[in-house]
Amino acid sequence: MKVMSMSTGTRRITLVPIKRTDVFQTAVERIGQMIVENNMQPGERLPSEREIAESLGISRTTVRQALKVLESMGKVETRVGSGTYVANPARAESDPRLLVEHLTVDKTFMEKLIEARVGIERMVFESAFKALDDRALEELQQLLDENAREILAEEDEDGALDLSFEAKVAEIGGNEFIIGLQKQIHQTWIKAWRKYGYVPEKKAVLHEEHLKILDALKRRNRQETVDLIEQHVSKNVE
Repeated sequence: MKVMSMSTGTRRITLVPIKRTDVFQTAVERIGQMIVENNMQPGERLPSEREIAESLGISRTTVRQALKVLESMGKVETRVGSGTYVANPARAESDPRLLVEHLTVDKTFMEKLIEARVGIERMVFESAFKALDDRALEELQQLLDENAREILAEEDEDGALDLSFEAKVAEIGGNEFIIGLQKQIHQTWIKAWRKYGYVPEKKAVLHEEHLKILDALKRRNRQETVDLIEQHVSKNVE
């Protein structure tokens, strides 16, 4: 396998190209490993998105979303017009849920939160594909059937913020790291929308979107599944 080498001006950094399976999840892991294995220090600039994409053999879009996930984890920070840098752990928030308590939850905050969740959910669904079998699909169908029955009854307070379907997909994937990351972003998501003052969409609409995602999963259509989950999460903020 060909190993690519890059330069940040002061050092040479190498990355091994990624195989086409589990691309997004692997990109997050590889970039994180690059920081650790090269002993990159807080404030040190990462190679450009283009260089990382070429070295890993993936698209710049995938690299960009992987960096957003790492940024939500406090591993890197993006400086507009300058690039992406290793974050200072002393300033990184250990629990992103606390951001909701200390920052103003406005339109800009919500748009950034949506971007972070899009990246994480994409990783969740791509990870689940390798563990997807008939039993897992049946469990997802049963969950959505239960949700459909709840829609007919009076909705609970957080009905439109029900994230059980996405959480079940993460459980099927079985990656504890991804499950924990998703749990944090989900808790932040619920707190933020509550503080912002309204829910992103009606529960019935979200349920229909879940059904379309499940249909794509049943047909083992990876790209359609990823596209649908991105559309599902990417709600307009008013």
